Amino acid sequence: MLAAEYEDDIEGIDACLCLLAKRENTSFELEFRKWRVLYVRDSLPKTNTDYVAGLIKLLEMWGKFDFPDDSPHVIQGRYNQIAPEDYYTEDNYKILLKKNQDWIHKEIDEIRRKKQ
Repeated sequence: MLAAEYEDDIEGIDACLCLLAKRENTSFELEFRKWRVLYVRDSLPKTNTDYVAGLIKLLEMWGKFDFPDDSPHVIQGRYNQIAPEDYYTEDNYKILLKKNQDWIHKEIDEIRRKKQ
């Protein structure tokens, strides 16, 4: 069932992971984190992507997860006073892309520690 889900069908994948976690007697939260980090890694825009398109892609990607508290993505106007002209810049795109890449590495390290 999991293999047949669309990669961005968060609810469908969530349900499959829940069933698999129960069947394998493992933590759903850990299995979800594994899937999420892979999804984020594979969905990150490329460094050479147009910065406005890249920022929008990051926003859409984290929006699929309802902007979790551990997300490295900063959203213009959400819990901050960042002006659009400061947010939609190439420098900000590079900063946020780097934060997302750092988050991926940190998340993978944390998942590995939890498995041991």
